[in-house]
Amino acid sequence: MSLKLTKLHFSEIKEDICVEAGIISSENHLTLQCPNNQLIILDLLDSTLVLTGLFFNINYFEIPKGTNNSLLKKSDLRDFYKNSALLDQQSLTLEPSCVAQFSCERLKLITLQFKQSQWNTTKKHRLAVIVTTGGLCRILQKLPAPSRNWGQIYSVDEYFFDNMLSLKVLNHSDNDSNEWGITAADWHKTEPILFVSFENGYIGVFTICISSTVGLNKHFLSKATLEKICDITSFDNYLLVSSKIGGLQLFSLNFINNSIKLMPLTILWNRRDNMICRRVLVSQFSPSTYLIVCHKGVHILLFILALNGDVLCSTQLYIGGIKVTGYQFISPSEFIVTNITSSVRYFRVQLLDHNKMKLDEKMVEIELGSPNLGIIGFVTSASCNLLTFVLNRNAEYSQHCKYLHNSIFVNISKLERINENPSKPGIAAMNPNQGCAISLDMDLLNNTNHDQNRIFSDSMNIPFTDSLSTGFLLQLQTKFVLVSNFLNIRRLKRKKSEELTTIAQKLLFNAIQICHIIYRLKHLLSLEAATLSWFQRECINVFVKRYAILTRKFKKSVPGDGLLQLTTERFISFFKNSFDADMHHKTITWNERCVICHNHTNPDTMMCERNHKVKRCYVSFKQLPVISPRHCPRCQYYVLEDESLLQQLFAANENITCIFCNFPFVEDCI
Repeated sequence: MSLKLTKLHFSEIKEDICVEAGIISSENHLTLQCPNNQLIILDLLDSTLVLTGLFFNINYFEIPKGTNNSLLKKSDLRDFYKNSALLDQQSLTLEPSCVAQFSCERLKLITLQFKQSQWNTTKKHRLAVIVTTGGLCRILQKLPAPSRNWGQIYSVDEYFFDNMLSLKVLNHSDNDSNEWGITAADWHKTEPILFVSFENGYIGVFTICISSTVGLNKHFLSKATLEKICDITSFDNYLLVSSKIGGLQLFSLNFINNSIKLMPLTILWNRRDNMICRRVLVSQFSPSTYLIVCHKGVHILLFILALNGDVLCSTQLYIGGIKVTGYQFISPSEFIVTNITSSVRYFRVQLLDHNKMKLDEKMVEIELGSPNLGIIGFVTSASCNLLTFVLNRNAEYSQHCKYLHNSIFVNISKLERINENPSKPGIAAMNPNQGCAISLDMDLLNNTNHDQNRIFSDSMNIPFTDSLSTGFLLQLQTKFVLVSNFLNIRRLKRKKSEELTTIAQKLLFNAIQICHIIYRLKHLLSLEAATLSWFQRECINVFVKRYAILTRKFKKSVPGDGLLQLTTERFISFFKNSFDADMHHKTITWNERCVICHNHTNPDTMMCERNHKVKRCYVSFKQLPVISPRHCPRCQYYVLEDESLLQQLFAANENITCIFCNFPFVEDCI
């Protein structure tokens, strides 16, 4: 088996970033450091709850300024030199915090870590933690639409010093351990717990309280055997700790009597090489083993651990080049490594008998878009079929012109596994998975010469289920987004679209509305009639009438084409099996009036005698005023401005999004 990278998208972003600070990458986002004390966060849209024409959202966050040294007792550089070896003296002179007072320039604040929590996936409480070189540790929260940027909501370092935790520990700690700057943080994968490391070797465990506001409930402190900790990584009941000196050790997390204690286990690396390891990847290699991947300089370290923490086998890989810029898992046993020389390497790990490790290594060719660009980081999608590479001009090709220099490049490539019997070329089967949807979307936009009969066939090839489900509706939404983007790109290129593709878009447009109506009616009719509000009762009437109109459109728009006729008949049969609207049709008293002329509207057409074209809300299908500020930014369909009314049509835990693309609604600044 071999891998192939196919370029789907290449663009330039006019942003000046600190290449020397590196890129902070995670499972679904990239964080870039800017010289103007700002972070650029590229959030990948790999969730199936969001279907858009974009692959990522670009968000910003202002790095908190200042350093938390108010309670830190700093020693002079001369005092450090008295009882230090030559290698330690050299390390101290390279430490910015030690020589900052002798420097003409102020100490630059650089973001060391930006990590999003995985245990809380709700949009309301999407959290992240940031750690800077100044010892600041802050909890961030994703702001709601229309901003969707990150905002600071809690200061962990201020909480620590305000509660005088450092002074309590100093009473029974070593006299030399007086460095209490925060160096790293990490979230527990399943519980609301935040781990924080301090430079003197202590690790703090903070439990997070989430209610109307975010705060810290309890805190525990444990002394690790490593000093000058620079990174911590949690997985299951383990904590992997690395130090600035070069050590790498595994600790177990023990929950005893409502407290958390660390127990030292295996030492993975004990050489004092002064190579910092700030990124560790852990995967469940097998039901009984873990695979750990980390790097030091131009070397990749691999460890296979048993569930009890014992090392079964380990090895080192020399990657070459000047610097390793990124590495990500594409499966529990496969990962990809890139370096600054723009080489992409694929590795597959196998555990043989007698605890021996076998590695398969292959070079993967990539089309960067320009020979003068170097890879400075990359990230994979949730399905690992798309790779987003962030590139920058190589040093020898850097321009002195600020306009040309301040830019980065984004390359989105599709990762394909080529077997001995490759599949026939063409459009792959559409899938509700977001990574596959984006891949197909970009394939369509890059190659508009596809046979439109094939596109229509793929769009209408829908596997019907026994009853209406969220997965079925998601398939319709995915296909509608792809077909709409395809038609838009052909219009921009002034190419004619065949009638079949346009009909497919109209059918999907009506089918999504009918599915939405069935969902809302089932929810509203399940409530007690006495508890229904006036808005809910009116919406039931509107939904039933709209359902009848849309089903009539389905029947009238069937031409002589065999596939289209069969598809529409299957849709109508599917809708009738999912919901019977005839039993509610006769009991409705229709009193709706046109918002323009105030005359009664016809219940069969939902329009007045003058046929005024009134906009309707695409969630409640009630009439809208002439000026409606609230709309979907992608589809441009308008909804009621009062979100509290729309929430009455949904369950309490459901979010109100566009029924066609699931994107959150925004308001115009009118």
